[in-house]
Amino acid sequence: MARHENPDLRDRIEYAALCGLLAAMRAPDRDRAMAWGEALGRFSARWVPLRREVALENLRLAFPEKSEEERRAIYLGMLENLGLVLAGFARSHREPVEPIADAIRLDHPEVLAEAHRTGRGAVLLTAHFGNWEALGAAVAAAGYPVTVLGGRQRNPLVEDLFARYRTRMGVGALTVGKSLKPILVALRRGDFVATLADQDGGRDGFFLEFLGRPASVQPGLFR
Repeated sequence: MARHENPDLRDRIEYAALCGLLAAMRAPDRDRAMAWGEALGRFSARWVPLRREVALENLRLAFPEKSEEERRAIYLGMLENLGLVLAGFARSHREPVEPIADAIRLDHPEVLAEAHRTGRGAVLLTAHFGNWEALGAAVAAAGYPVTVLGGRQRNPLVEDLFARYRTRMGVGALTVGKSLKPILVALRRGDFVATLADQDGGRDGFFLEFLGRPASVQPGLFR
């Protein structure tokens, strides 16, 4: 869903940098692109401190029995996985959707088929693990209409870029807002509305206890 805010200079610089990064990761050879993605994750773990301490503190709460070295290894693996997701996302601009979808196995596809037969749509709930972008492409490639409900990005140019890439993979895009009408419209036309439930809902979210602390989740689908 396009936004109409006027992007500022910072937005344009961020957008240009992201486009350059995605273009650089579209290596003709898929294995090379994936290697670049992992390398980007390792570089980020070492040199990009953004939210590093937040992640490590959460890992300390989740795995008090592990050593700090083990928790840092998990953190590194997480960023390597994010690099792989980004590399796959970049290649979706040039790679046919079928090879992307073929890499995903859908367990119990009969559940999706039954939900689709009702004609009322369905809600698909997952989180930021594995390759969630490829998962959406796989469900769409299996013949189901999929609309992804995502969080609003600070940068409208980046938000529109993500929407274009997802459309290329056969996946529609909605942005979280105060109105539930777009979600209801998508469900009424029989779409699967998919979302990642571990997104921060901010002050207006639902607060649940997670790892001994209150955590806010996006309220839209649950409402």
